[in-house]
Amino acid sequence: MKFIIEETKEEVELKIIDPRTGVEYTADYMDIGTNDAVSIDTDDCGMVTYIINKDDFEWWKEVIENQEYLDSLIAESSLSQDEIMDLFEEEGCNHNDIDTAIKLKIDYLESQND
Repeated sequence: MKFIIEETKEEVELKIIDPRTGVEYTADYMDIGTNDAVSIDTDDCGMVTYIINKDDFEWWKEVIENQEYLDSLIAESSLSQDEIMDLFEEEGCNHNDIDTAIKLKIDYLESQND
């Protein structure tokens, strides 16, 4: 997904793809449309531009990179997606703070591989 950095007008991209399905799900993941960090501008021809400030872009970039790594750990795991989610809930990893939750899940899965 392409974005314009509000401060610099630079065009940047954020993309997250599920390694198991190959489906790109950036807009769903970032909750575009209800996410206050991203504004949507539509021109007279219906072309949509997503605008994000530099700090929010950097935060989302790190979150998406960590989520991709987590997705790869999950894809390599022999557990089903439901089993993994159950384990995270049992381990107290079910947080609303997405960046913290991802890091806790990564730590947990990496500790299982040791």
